[in-house]
Amino acid sequence: MKQAVLVALLSLLPLQAALAQGKRRPPPRTAEPPAWLADAVFYHIFPERFRNGDPANDPRDVRPWGERPSGGSFHGGDLRGITESLGYLADLGVTALYLNPIHPGGSNHKYNPSDYFSVAPEFGTLDDFRGLVREAHARKMKVVLDGVFHHTGEQFEGFRDAMARGKASPYWDWYTIHGYPVQTNPPNYETWNGHFGQPKLNFANPEVRAFVKRVALFWIQELGVDGWRLDVAESVPHDFWAEFRAAVKAASPDAVILGEIWPDAQGWLAGDQFDTVTNYPLWNTVRDVVATRSAGPQALLDRFRQQQEIYRAPVVASLFNLLGSHDTDRFVTLCGGDVARLRLAYAFLFTYPGAPVIYYGDEVGLEGGNDPDNRRCFPWDELEARSETLSWFKRLGQLRRELPELRRGSLEPWPLHGRDGRVLCYQRRLGQATSLVVLNLSDAPQEVDIQASRAGWRSGQVVQELLGRRKLRVQGARVTLPLQPWEAMILR
Repeated sequence: MKQAVLVALLSLLPLQAALAQGKRRPPPRTAEPPAWLADAVFYHIFPERFRNGDPANDPRDVRPWGERPSGGSFHGGDLRGITESLGYLADLGVTALYLNPIHPGGSNHKYNPSDYFSVAPEFGTLDDFRGLVREAHARKMKVVLDGVFHHTGEQFEGFRDAMARGKASPYWDWYTIHGYPVQTNPPNYETWNGHFGQPKLNFANPEVRAFVKRVALFWIQELGVDGWRLDVAESVPHDFWAEFRAAVKAASPDAVILGEIWPDAQGWLAGDQFDTVTNYPLWNTVRDVVATRSAGPQALLDRFRQQQEIYRAPVVASLFNLLGSHDTDRFVTLCGGDVARLRLAYAFLFTYPGAPVIYYGDEVGLEGGNDPDNRRCFPWDELEARSETLSWFKRLGQLRRELPELRRGSLEPWPLHGRDGRVLCYQRRLGQATSLVVLNLSDAPQEVDIQASRAGWRSGQVVQELLGRRKLRVQGARVTLPLQPWEAMILR
């Protein structure tokens, strides 16, 4: 290892020391999530598969774009490709990007980083990233990075030094290593999920804590990043995340701290650690109701009430609501390829409290099973053939942007309607503004009888059905809505 790198890493002092020496003011109170979260529409990008903007930086063994990926294949996606696509994303209604890791690592997914202060060469350069952030900010889009802080890659220089020098290495205690020589097959050190290439960091070591905070602040202060999504967050000590929050919020109070937590996350959302979390419990419920149909619509209302009970109202309004990720089957595939059910699920997500997340390609019905199939290349040459679904997603984004009650209003559930109670209705209300959401969660057409006074409608009033761009005239005390299988309506 180069001596300069060793010196640089060892010189990373904890933030607490700087505070104690009076070099920083105490961080402001930032218990609530950033205000912009409740208004956000996120777009989740797996950089290697979204768009190839610079073939000159392609890996030597790059595979053709659109070929089915394997666990180790590279297809040429990069940062310039994302920057070139910002207009497309703005038309979709996106206001925030979440990127899977962009640091160097031997894999295509980059969850084994070897250098936390640079960009993987096959993705571009730090200047390319600066350009992406600059252009995104010009469009009022936030940029959130994936923080792989639970572990490093096996090629990270600190781990390589520990392997080479054993207990003489200043990095020996950055990890939990059970004896020397260090062995990788099987690993005789703590790892993520038994993977030798992802050695787990030891957060009992103050130098590790200082290093992680240093990385987080570098990308926020030097590159303009708007926050972090924290990988394997539940396996890092709570007291460190409190330190991390203090450091990040002192540097940028509006930066988002998003934890990857799969179960309910009360222990992280009291205002002292994370702003929001990946809402996989909601994903579980939508999957069961819409995709596998193993649960009825009441499960969605039960999930909403449960999350209202366990989380503070500002947190409910800021949850990271997703219908898929690089770690799940794609939602349309779970639906057996039924794009109508995919559309309805996203209509629910865009009209539900929290920040909706589009996993790249969902807006054009991109399919994919288990990893790595869920990380297919974005089908740029098929946009015309997939334009109906794309236009529908753009309409959803437009409505969420134009109707503040869909972002910040209360949610008032109605009793279930339709045959077998398969039609879900709820109102979003903000002041005098109201929107009624009606979802047919069945394979059969339905006719739903709506009480006009409950919806706030008067006899003779013309009501707009906003997704289908239709007009309905209220005649008398009730309105009959004809619904196709898996149809969603937003009425105002």
